[in-house]
Amino acid sequence: MKKYFLFSILVISINLISQNAISEEFLDRYGLYMTVDDLAEVLKCRPQTLYNRLAKNDFEIPAYRNRKRYLFSTHEVVTHINENTH
Repeated sequence: MKKYFLFSILVISINLISQNAISEEFLDRYGLYMTVDDLAEVLKCRPQTLYNRLAKNDFEIPAYRNRKRYLFSTHEVVTHINENTH
């Protein structure tokens, strides 16, 4: 039981470290907010796919409008990626 507990703590610690590393990498590359083009690059899809889903209000990551541009919080993008890959 004690070995399992220590292993669980180790796995959680590694996940947190990797999340922080991904978060820092994304913040360095994209800043606090990502554009549709940035997000399309990360999600490996076409920007038009994202625009279509935003128009249908069928997108999991909250988008913010800045005049005519959609912006996505880099932190929310990293959180979404981590929740859907683990």
